[in-house]
Amino acid sequence: MKRSLRTAVVAGSAYLVLWSATQIFGVPRVRAAVEAKRLPSPSEVARTPAGRASCDAVAVAPFVVRARYSWQLQPLLGEVGIVFYGWLGGSGFEAWRSKPMML
Repeated sequence: MKRSLRTAVVAGSAYLVLWSATQIFGVPRVRAAVEAKRLPSPSEVARTPAGRASCDAVAVAPFVVRARYSWQLQPLLGEVGIVFYGWLGGSGFEAWRSKPMML
């Protein structure tokens, strides 16, 4: 009984450490990659009165980051989407993307 408990504690601790590392190191890199690929440039957003753009990201599991993004330049010109990235160092790779919803 003690051996299986010890194994479970070690496995659980490793899982939490990997998840935390993904949140601390992977999320900022993935957010920057999504902002560069999916959002209009900041100068383009600033030029329009109704312009806005946002991106948030969170680690949903070790080495998996979900990013939600949205941008709007005019009342009927914009996009909202969700992207899942695999993160193994660097900026990661796009694993799945929802079909963007146009505003």
